[in-house]
Amino acid sequence: MKQKDILLILGSLCVVTIAWIIFNIYHTTVTSTIPETITTQVKPITPDFDIKSIDALKKRQKITPNFGFPSSGTPTPTPTPFLLPKKNQPASESSFLR
Repeated sequence: MKQKDILLILGSLCVVTIAWIIFNIYHTTVTSTIPETITTQVKPITPDFDIKSIDALKKRQKITPNFGFPSSGTPTPTPTPFLLPKKNQPASESSFLR
């Protein structure tokens, strides 16, 4: 390919890309995702806030949770001792299979 052919292809690609972007922007501004019946029902929010309630919320006592375990007051569990029978000790009656 010659250099003029490459420039012609690149130029036409740029023109098509710019036209695509312009038409896409036009399409998004013209079309709306909200139906017109709902837009007429929607009312803007008034920017008036209850200052007394906001001040009362600011004066609340802040509580920080303690997710750790208490260091004292809870007894540490100890394992129960396991008794092994002595070598000379005879087996009990419940240990025999019938």
